[in-house]
Amino acid sequence: MAKISGLINNKEREIAARIRKVRYSNQLSQPAFARKLAITRDRLASIEYGRTPLIVQIADKISEQFDINLIWMSTGRGLMQPTCGLILQICQGIKGND
Repeated sequence: MAKISGLINNKEREIAARIRKVRYSNQLSQPAFARKLAITRDRLASIEYGRTPLIVQIADKISEQFDINLIWMSTGRGLMQPTCGLILQICQGIKGND
C-alpha cells in the first residue's frame, strides 16, 4: 500500500481519487495513462496516491486528452465528461453537412 503524504489536504486527496477514476474509466494502466499525459508513471502514481497535488498543467492535459470536466475534476460536482463537448461535436458535424 502506498504511503499517503501529510503534505496535502483531504480536498487534494479527493481530486487524486477522481484522477484514478478517469484512468480506470479509460481502462488504462498507469504507464499508458502517464504516456498520454507526457509525464512519468512515478509522477502519476504520486498524484494518484496523494503524495503530491495535481498541478494545473496536468489537469489541463487530462481535461483535453480525455474530455474531462475541470469542475468535476476539482470539486466532484457535475458530470465527469461534459455534454457540451459532445453537443459541439454534433453541431460541427451538422455544419459540415451543409
